[in-house]
Amino acid sequence: MRMDPEGGNAEFVTFDLAGERYAFPMSRVREIIRMPSVVRTPLSPPSLAGLADLRGRVLPVVSLRTRCGLPDAAPDETSRVIVLDGRVPLGFVVDRVAGVLSIDPAEVRMPATVDAQVLVGVIQDGGSMTSVLNVDRLVGERVAEVADAVEKADEELFVVFRLDGEEYAVDVDAVQEIIRVPPVLIRVPRSYRYVEGLVNLRGAVLPVVDLRTRLGLRRVERDERQRIVVLIVNGVRAGLIVDSVAEVARVGRHLLEPAPKLSAEQARVVSRVANLPERNRMFLLVELDQLLVAEEALAAV
Repeated sequence: MRMDPEGGNAEFVTFDLAGERYAFPMSRVREIIRMPSVVRTPLSPPSLAGLADLRGRVLPVVSLRTRCGLPDAAPDETSRVIVLDGRVPLGFVVDRVAGVLSIDPAEVRMPATVDAQVLVGVIQDGGSMTSVLNVDRLVGERVAEVADAVEKADEELFVVFRLDGEEYAVDVDAVQEIIRVPPVLIRVPRSYRYVEGLVNLRGAVLPVVDLRTRLGLRRVERDERQRIVVLIVNGVRAGLIVDSVAEVARVGRHLLEPAPKLSAEQARVVSRVANLPERNRMFLLVELDQLLVAEEALAAV
C-alpha cells in the first residue's frame, strides 16, 4: 500500500458494486477511465468482458461483478473501469467510483468470519463497511492466461547486439543464424567500402557487411567476440559483422519510441529506440530495409 509520508496513512480507491462499498489499494491503481468499447473474445473466461484499446495498447477488461460472483448488470453512464498495475495492466468494471479513502493501515482488519479468498480486510467507519479486495486473487488463472497472451501479442522480439559500446537491435524474424567471423573473407574489388567480403556458408555465397563502417563508426581489429548476424534483406541473404551478440529481447510496443532525427541518413537507418527505464537500458532499432538496400549494397557481390 502507498503510505502518506506525513500522516502515515494508507490510501484506497473506493467504489460501489451491487449496492456494496469496496476498495482497491491506491498503490495498485494506474488510472480510472470511462467504460470503453470492448471486443469480446471467444472461449474466454466468463468474467472477461472483452478487450479494449487504451492509447494504442490492448487492455483486458474484467467484469468485477462476475468475478466476485455478484448479479450481472449492464454498464451505464456511471460505470467506470479501474486500471490496475501489473505485468500487464488489467481493467476492472465497477458500478461507480466513490472516492479516495486515507486511513491508518491498522484500521484494515480481517474479521474471523469473513472469507479471505478475495479480501485483504474490512474498513469499518461508523455503521458503514468497506471491503478491501485482494488484487492478485481477483485476477485468477484464466484471466492471467489472457493477460499473458495479450502481453505477448503486444510485444516485438529483437536480436540485440553491441557496436562501439552501444546496443542495437534487429527484428528477430529477419535473423536466420549467428556465426563466428571466419579468419579470411574473400575481398570483392570495386565494392562499397562497407562490404567486407564474401563467406562460403555451407556451399552458399554470403556477402558480409561491416556494420561499424556502414553506420559511420570507427573500424576495429577482429576479435573472438565478434559475430556475423546472418539475415534476409529485401529477399537477399547477407551477414552483418557486430562486436558481440547480447540476447533475444522481448519489448512491449509501448516502449518503442521514434528516434531523435539527427540527420536524414540516421533517420532512415535508425528510426526507433527501445527505451527500458526499469532496466536502465536503451537500444537503437536498425531498419534493415534501409540499412542494406539490395541494389546499392549488394549489387557488386
